[in-house]
Amino acid sequence: METEDSTGRFLASRVYSRWKWAARFGLMVVPMLVLLSGGLVLFLSPKRFKSTALVEFQNARSPQESAKMCKSLAILNRVIDEFDLMGRLQVDREEVWKILAETVEVKVIPDTRLIEITATFANNELAKDIADEIPRYLAKYENEQVQAAITEKMVKLDDLILNARDTAAEKAVEVSKIEKIQGQDGPENGATRKLERARRASLLADADVERLLVLRADAKTSSLNSEPRMIVHTKPYISGTSWSTSSMGSNPDELSDLALEALAAGLIVALLLPYLCELAFPVQSNRPMPLDIVYDM
Repeated sequence: METEDSTGRFLASRVYSRWKWAARFGLMVVPMLVLLSGGLVLFLSPKRFKSTALVEFQNARSPQESAKMCKSLAILNRVIDEFDLMGRLQVDREEVWKILAETVEVKVIPDTRLIEITATFANNELAKDIADEIPRYLAKYENEQVQAAITEKMVKLDDLILNARDTAAEKAVEVSKIEKIQGQDGPENGATRKLERARRASLLADADVERLLVLRADAKTSSLNSEPRMIVHTKPYISGTSWSTSSMGSNPDELSDLALEALAAGLIVALLLPYLCELAFPVQSNRPMPLDIVYDM
């Protein structure tokens, strides 16, 4: 006859045969309770709206960097001020940042340059406006950065052109002075070689001015072709994302997630609860231990 020690206290067949009701409770009742409670929460939760836009940026930074910039403070602060989110939500700017970080999702579509911006709010118009304005503000921000860089480059070129023109004017004045001196004293005074050098220096100065003017024109033309552009592939559209009487069945993803969570919870309870019951209420065996029988050979 096998003893409890030889078979093991937590032998699976023994535990589950003794605590059948615990396993059945986990497999049948727990998933139903989780599903009903989760469905009730979804049903009573306020309706929220999700707005999604699909855009692409050309002549700009990489899609991954653009996606990060969409949620940067430089862009979000413009959205906050434009829609007066601090006043509408009755919170400070830091709290609005947190709300936007939780309700705005930006991701890059794999193997493309497309960026998907999603905003989820209780107000459908606000969700649509934010999903629409975030990429527009990013495009405006990128253009401002490019224009600032172009302006800085033009200012430097203008300074170089001004200095080159001053140098060319000085060389021209020097040539004029040498010509006057040579005209008065004649070519025998040895100024011919000096005049040639002065004329050559004046020509080089004029050529430098022309070169800088061409560089400035090319820089202005290339800047027009390199300005960041935003292409809207899909304008923001609204969809309900929470269970409500007006959108019942419009959120299969949340319902499927809830069903999976209910099944997982039931399976965990069915596996663990019998062992917990075995620990809390161990088997009390009052049967005497069998004596060893010795046979004479």
